[in-house]
Amino acid sequence: MQTPINLAQRGISAADPKFLAIAPELQANIVKSHGRRHTASIFFRFRDGDNQQQKARQFLQELALNDLTSALQQQHDTEQTKHDHQQRFVVTALLSAEGYEFLGVPAAKRPADPQFAAGMKGSNAALADPPVSTWDSAYQGPIHGMILVAFGAPTRTKLDQRVRGIVQRLRHADLAAVLCVEEGDSIQNADGQDIEHFGYVDGISQPKFFLEEVAGMERAHWDPLMPLRLVLAPDPAGTTGHSFGSYFVFRKLEQNVRGFKEREKELAVELFHNPESELAGAMAVGRFENGTPVTLSAEDLKIDGSLIPTADLGRINDFNYDTDPGQRCPFHAHIRKSTPRGVVPGPGGTLDGEKNRMMARRGIIYGHRFVHPNEAIFEEMPTKGVGLLFMSFQHNLASQFEFIQQQWVNNPAFSQPAPPTGLDPVIGQGPLPDGVQRYATTYNDASTLATASAFGGFVTLKGGEYLFAPCLSFLRTLLPART
Repeated sequence: MQTPINLAQRGISAADPKFLAIAPELQANIVKSHGRRHTASIFFRFRDGDNQQQKARQFLQELALNDLTSALQQQHDTEQTKHDHQQRFVVTALLSAEGYEFLGVPAAKRPADPQFAAGMKGSNAALADPPVSTWDSAYQGPIHGMILVAFGAPTRTKLDQRVRGIVQRLRHADLAAVLCVEEGDSIQNADGQDIEHFGYVDGISQPKFFLEEVAGMERAHWDPLMPLRLVLAPDPAGTTGHSFGSYFVFRKLEQNVRGFKEREKELAVELFHNPESELAGAMAVGRFENGTPVTLSAEDLKIDGSLIPTADLGRINDFNYDTDPGQRCPFHAHIRKSTPRGVVPGPGGTLDGEKNRMMARRGIIYGHRFVHPNEAIFEEMPTKGVGLLFMSFQHNLASQFEFIQQQWVNNPAFSQPAPPTGLDPVIGQGPLPDGVQRYATTYNDASTLATASAFGGFVTLKGGEYLFAPCLSFLRTLLPART
């Protein structure tokens, strides 16, 4: 008899029989990113009416049997693509609490997380999010589910064809209203690395779950290898005895690129009297645009007299803040607020405790840019209509996503209570008073720490929802087998 998988084990082989026992049931993209360049997130709400619940169940069952990608299939597809260089789709389905209710799933078979049951709107005030009335209309009312379609080809053509087919099936016989289809398209810099609209390399600090992912990786100062319990939650509706799903956060975050880049230059003048300094923006984000951590030493970065680094160290993740009390990377910097790397004050502030807060982020940017983010002049930078489709998987919404957003990102006293650090300049929500965020006006010199005008308010939530990625055996058995 197969021994049950130990979700607390830090690192498991992708070929381990214990993982392979759950992989056919587990949806793709949870423990390993799909890695595709283009996505479509289809949000829908089933319509009320006679026999609609039965039709909705039939739709999801057929989708699971014919379209959805398991974690095992994702593994196989990845290996096959290495040999034949053919791109393959990843398709997943997620349900909201209202979706479970519409389907008539018994309460004992539904995901039990209370934040999930209340939905993202229920946490609106606690997260300091803008009023729901200001969100995009698609997110203001009930949402029953989301279907993610991802494809890796250079263009969206085949992806869009697949999406149209799913949309037609949702709309057939008035089954569901398609509330919106959010299109995600990655953009790469000159080195082929994914960047977000502010121009910074993204996705560097992701947790890793498989031993194969960290082979040869430097891990002396930060080990990204995490246990599967970080993202997997038992699915009470599963039928096989090893059924897992994951709680999912979706947030559409609009970026005011022009405002952000203008503030970078203003801060550079305020701190260094040099509008061309790249150090000011790097101190706000925690990394330079190419991904180099700003907490490295001046010698490592080769920061010259104009405060522009001449080294190109790139996507480094093996670092911490043990020797940096804010004089290189400020306490309020985005990556330090969201991943403090062991410097967590208060009771229970351990490194393991911090790592238990982490999420598996699966976001992608949205919005077309006529000029590449790294090449646009000020007048060509958008103030709206572009941003990030933030997506993350976690075991518990309150202790992971909501904790990070409330207790770290939005908390002006984190990670030190006195003097306060201020909000995260990128995704922090709340009041932004001047004279709170602190920077060293001479790099790596704590005696020059000084406050500056507020940096923030350039990312706006346009809507979102909490969902659950159920196990495939639940979706495949929504209707009883025909006799």
